[in-house]
Amino acid sequence: MNRIKELRKEKGLTLKELSSSTQIPISTLSSYEKEERNPKIDKFISLAKYFNVPVPYLQGLGISRSEAINHIVDKMIDKNERDAFFSSFTGIEHNLQENLTRSDVDHINNAWGSGLRFSDDFVENSIDRVNRRYFIKNLIDNNNRQALEYLVGKYVPLVNDYKFLASVPNDVDAYYKAIDKKYNDDRLAIAFSNIKNAIDRQYNDDDLVNLSSSKNKEVVLFESICDLFISDIGVKSSLLSYSDDRKVEINKKVRALFNLLTTDTDDKRVLEIRENVKDQLDAYANDNED
Repeated sequence: MNRIKELRKEKGLTLKELSSSTQIPISTLSSYEKEERNPKIDKFISLAKYFNVPVPYLQGLGISRSEAINHIVDKMIDKNERDAFFSSFTGIEHNLQENLTRSDVDHINNAWGSGLRFSDDFVENSIDRVNRRYFIKNLIDNNNRQALEYLVGKYVPLVNDYKFLASVPNDVDAYYKAIDKKYNDDRLAIAFSNIKNAIDRQYNDDDLVNLSSSKNKEVVLFESICDLFISDIGVKSSLLSYSDDRKVEINKKVRALFNLLTTDTDDKRVLEIRENVKDQLDAYANDNED
């Protein structure tokens, strides 16, 4: 079963528009979608290039984007899954809370309704954390699948990774393990990328070279990391009160761990550390939601 029709619908195209863009006759495309004819490999390649997906995905291997989104939403509204402390699907709920914008709220209320209406001053360019959490929780409690599917499709990278979707196994247990691993791999990669980019924005090499001798590079980077990523005021205050020598010592260890975890490797020890980091990130996220 090919996915030509599904991809065409995702892009909001008519058969005529797709035909015009690919130079494949409308009648031929229609027969492909109805599976009255099978495209030859050159047509699969041409269509895959147009839709920007791998040929195996277009041919129907793995799971479709809509199936992945539906299954994730199923898990998000599953009470047993929500009660699981380290569930990746609970992590996805937190991810939606962090990314929700005022335009998302307006779109959802206009398209499907959320049961929640906020005053105009509720959101300007962002939404405070408590109200983001409340809004997403309300969608889940009221089983507002269409709104949740919209947000998952927009903010969960794995459902837009067509190479990954084409590789997902059909076995149910293996399927959910694959989604769980992909979500956590994406999350860890994004976290480290954000840390690196934020530090790069905060201080470039020229800034660090020009610092007075009383504050060396390691101290500045340590203080930058604390300022950007430690939300607990008490913890931040305690860390910043350390002596410069202690800050240098800690920062060197942090940078060494960062380099280790962001380098491709098959070393089982490193892979185990990465898994432990993911678990700790999940635990920290859940603790802060209480």
